[in-house]
Amino acid sequence: MGGRRIRRGQMNGDIELEIDAGSGVRNYAVRVIRAAAGGEPVGALELDVEELLSRREVLEATVLASLLDSLRLIMQPGGVK
Repeated sequence: MGGRRIRRGQMNGDIELEIDAGSGVRNYAVRVIRAAAGGEPVGALELDVEELLSRREVLEATVLASLLDSLRLIMQPGGVK
């Protein structure tokens, strides 16, 4: 969100990841493409996709709820330049 202003005392939590197939079933290689903290760390992730999909509604609600703070910043006068 290139044009969004971050006010003093607030932290930009935006992060961009690249996720590729890993060494086996449920294993993924993860690389940070862009993060406020800088750097490009690489790591491995074990993810049970079936379990995640079984809780899809909760995941969707959590992601949507996390957008509320961003929307509040955008909706404030002068929030986006």
